[in-house]
Amino acid sequence: MVDAVDTAKAEGMEPRKSGFSFGALWPFKARDVYRDHTFATLIGRWVPLTISLNSLSRSMGHDDFYPFVIAGPVYDKLAFVHALIRSHESGQR
Repeated sequence: MVDAVDTAKAEGMEPRKSGFSFGALWPFKARDVYRDHTFATLIGRWVPLTISLNSLSRSMGHDDFYPFVIAGPVYDKLAFVHALIRSHESGQR
């Protein structure tokens, strides 16, 4: 997830409900997606990205880029792992 969001950022695109924003229209401040995002922020960027990429993939006759729905228990587990990695990186154990 982090890599995909980072790649989208590096390419200067951000999926929004009304479509993609590119280049100078980028609505977010520069951030290191590997370090300073909460899991909720990461998911907030991940879900629109996967929806957009799935739509693009389907329009070309391909399978979905990310054919999964993140259920509540999966979200909780991913959030736990995300927090654990962040706390390890910052030395807070």
